[in-house]
Amino acid sequence: ASDSAGNKSVCTFNINVKFDPSVGGDALKSTKGSLDLNVQAEPRQAVISWVSKSNQEIDYFIVEKLNAAGEYDEVVTINSKNATNMDFYSVADENINEGDNIYRVKAIMIDGSDNISTSKKVQFGGVDQIQVYPNPATEYISIDLKS
Repeated sequence: ASDSAGNKSVCTFNINVKFDPSVGGDALKSTKGSLDLNVQAEPRQAVISWVSKSNQEIDYFIVEKLNAAGEYDEVVTINSKNATNMDFYSVADENINEGDNIYRVKAIMIDGSDNISTSKKVQFGGVDQIQVYPNPATEYISIDLKS
């Protein structure tokens, strides 16, 4: 772009995208048994949702999160809808950690057995504050991104 005097302005942005092969080629959906799990980062919370395909056999679900010791802790327990077809479930975890948050859903069957979904990871962190100055700008602007 140029201003009225013909001076060109240059704006450069660097965007870094990190691919994590541990979550597989389809990072949002996976199937193990009867659970299709999705974990999404929202402002100040992780939204864990899943579709269950065999609700008549399921008593309840336990949403779990991996802790620093490498063990899963219970986030919430949800009763099954016991419907004959697929059902959608969703919960929000507002107790998120900086960095990786890894979730799974455990379906507890009526007979006491369980079915555990594939684990899914979501990351939190990044830019908390953006400063643009000087304001008003005449020749240039500076952009500071702080986390």
